[in-house]
Amino acid sequence: MNTLPYQSTIEKQNLFKNQLIPQRNAWVFEQVNLAFKRAGQYKVDTDILELVATDMVEELIEKYSFYSMSEIEEILKLGAKGELGDSMAISSRTVSTWLRVYKKDYRPKLAKVSKPEPLLLPAGQSKRKLTPKDLEEYIAEMYSQYHEDGTLYCQTYDLFFKYGVMELKDETIKRLIAKAKIRVAQDLDQGVAVGTVDVREFLKRKETDVERRVDDEAKRLAVGWYFDKKKLSNGLVN
Repeated sequence: MNTLPYQSTIEKQNLFKNQLIPQRNAWVFEQVNLAFKRAGQYKVDTDILELVATDMVEELIEKYSFYSMSEIEEILKLGAKGELGDSMAISSRTVSTWLRVYKKDYRPKLAKVSKPEPLLLPAGQSKRKLTPKDLEEYIAEMYSQYHEDGTLYCQTYDLFFKYGVMELKDETIKRLIAKAKIRVAQDLDQGVAVGTVDVREFLKRKETDVERRVDDEAKRLAVGWYFDKKKLSNGLVN
């Protein structure tokens, strides 16, 4: 398979997260429609197409926004051909499976590395005190993953805070929280607009839910800020 779609993500070309919302959503609808046709399903109700496309947009925003448009298109092509699982009856669940299988099993082969699911630490390791070597290896792994595909974790921030890996000035913290609030608001507005967020249910838990989302997003931004200032040398982050 041509590795160009994967490579375009690595080179941060035409990333999904950088697209304008209307054009992005219309593009996903078109790609889902093509996936149905490639799988031999030509007479599909428009409501079904819109539902599958809407669910896919939500999942891309939450988990795969760092992918390039061409890599996402490649995933749907592979899925429709049956290379990522069932393609006999395409649904939101089917597409979600394609995305998951691609990331877990197919994508690592393109990078020519064995890459496990993003479990942040080996089982039980987070409950014990890490050795300096453990910490160095973990930081290097998270650093490499961030610069490969943009993935960041809240738990990484918690670990960094626990072991004093990084220090943030008050002004930096305020800036990151402000940026996190903007991102969370945009995601929620998008969810309401496409129907993936139930307005009435969300309003019942709005205060605590927003606070949690902002806190999580600010933690991820803080880790990204730290990694942007560091360099990887001999497998260690300096």
